[in-house]
Amino acid sequence: MLHGGARCPATIRGRCRTVLGINDPWIAAAYLLCIASTLLCVVYGLINWNRGGEKEKEQIKEEAGWEKKEHEVEESL
Repeated sequence: MLHGGARCPATIRGRCRTVLGINDPWIAAAYLLCIASTLLCVVYGLINWNRGGEKEKEQIKEEAGWEKKEHEVEESL
């Protein structure tokens, strides 16, 4: 028995098996997977931090051209 009268779902040699003080292995797995996914997201973000910036100057020029054409069309109306 654990604190508060809870039963231990898994025992090894008569001792309750816990992960980080959590008795249910499914709950422990959920916590560990959340931490692992957070770390993977951080690594992915660091790797792809400045991708796509190479074409930014071209995109700005293209958008400026569109704005100029749009302004000319609006004036002609």
